[in-house]
Amino acid sequence: MLGKALFATLIFAAGSWSSCGSESDDDSFTPPEGILEYEFLPVILTSELVLGENRFTFQLLDENSQNVPDADVNVRTALLDPEGSGTLGEAEIAEYIVLELEGLETVVEHEHPDGSLHTHSTPFGSGLYRANIDFPRSGNWGIELEIDYAGTSETVPLVVTVLTGGSTPAIGQPAPPTENYTLDDRPIAELSSDVDPDEGLYQLTVAEALAERRAFVVAFATPAFCHSRVCAPVLEAVKEVKARRPEAAYIHIEPFENLLDPANLRDSPFVAEWGLPNEPWVFVVDAAGIVRAAFEGPFTVEELEEAVAGVLGQEEK
Repeated sequence: MLGKALFATLIFAAGSWSSCGSESDDDSFTPPEGILEYEFLPVILTSELVLGENRFTFQLLDENSQNVPDADVNVRTALLDPEGSGTLGEAEIAEYIVLELEGLETVVEHEHPDGSLHTHSTPFGSGLYRANIDFPRSGNWGIELEIDYAGTSETVPLVVTVLTGGSTPAIGQPAPPTENYTLDDRPIAELSSDVDPDEGLYQLTVAEALAERRAFVVAFATPAFCHSRVCAPVLEAVKEVKARRPEAAYIHIEPFENLLDPANLRDSPFVAEWGLPNEPWVFVVDAAGIVRAAFEGPFTVEELEEAVAGVLGQEEK
C-alpha cells in the first residue's frame, strides 16, 4: 500500500557511510568506503533522480539526530566510471528553506553496510536544503556535499543512480488525462480526508482541465493517512496559492479510497496512473497540458506560487 512507503530515504550505495570526511584536494570524486560515521547525516528526500533537471532536497542531521539548519552547503556531482571514479563539476549552492510545518516529524530508516538498521525521527519545522541539479546522462553518479556549519567543515560523498526516466510524469511531458472523482460523483467525505476541505478543489477533473486548456495544479495528498505527516500542510499550501492565484484551476486527489472505513483503505487507481511512489506530490501543468513543475514532499508557498505564476505567464504571452 502506498501509505506504507517511507517518505524520506537515504540514497547511499553500499559502503557510502564512510570515513572520508575531509575535502578532496582536487576535482576527483572520492568513492565512499568503510562504515565510520560522519558528523553530518544527509537525509535525501528526493525518491527518484532522473535525466535532466531535478529538485534535489535533503535534510542534515547531527550526531543526536537533530536537524542542522542554515549550514553552508555546496553540491558537486561526478558521472562515475565502472571503477566508481569521476571528475566533479562546478558547485551548486544548496539553499536552506524554512517550512511552516512545526510539530511534524518524519521517520527515516537506513541500513548500514554491516546490516544494522537505524531509525531517525526528525522535525520538518526547521526546514530543508534544496538544490537544482541537472544530470545530462543516466547512470551512477557521485554527489559530494561540502558542509560548513558552526566551525565544522566536512565533505560527505554519496553514490546515487540517475534513471533515464522516473515513474511520475516528467517535466516537459503531458499530464495524464485523469478522470478523478468530483463532487458530482461523491460527497466530500468520500473525496477528502481534510478536516477543513475546500470544495473548490473537487469541482474539476484533470481531463476536464486539459480539455478546457486551463493551467492547473493537482495535489495528491492524504491529510489523515499520510505516512510522512506532511500532507496536511502541503494541502494547506495549495489552498493558500489557490487564494492568491485564482486564475489557475486547483484539484485535490486523495491517494486512497474507502476513506470512511480507514481500516480498509484502498490505493486510488489515479496513483498508479501518475506513477506515484509515495505521498504527497503536487504538479503544476500549463494550458497546453504539459507538466512544468513537480514537488515531492514539502515545499514553500513561495515555490508553488512562483511555479503557478510561470504557467499563468505563458497564457498571457
